[in-house]
Amino acid sequence: MSRAEGKLFPPAETPVFAAPWQAQAFALAVMLQEARVFTAHEWAQELGRQLRVPGVCDDGSDYYERWLAALEALAIDKGLVSALTLNARATRLANPEA
Repeated sequence: MSRAEGKLFPPAETPVFAAPWQAQAFALAVMLQEARVFTAHEWAQELGRQLRVPGVCDDGSDYYERWLAALEALAIDKGLVSALTLNARATRLANPEA
């Protein structure tokens, strides 16, 4: 068995993301970093801060929710969107019939 087939890497058929939005959040973070909207250091600091928020799952099951929270915080901090606009959009997405 090669190292790629062992415990270091999941089997090729194992999905990396559990849902499409997770892949989109990942891609957005990469794109914004490549566009120099924020640095790798800023990203690592914010993601680390989000992972330390009290009440988050210690088992990692909400990892991409924390990833999204880090993206939202940086987007607000960098002036890409206001907190008010972001919250309104999230509310509309969560309640499309409202």
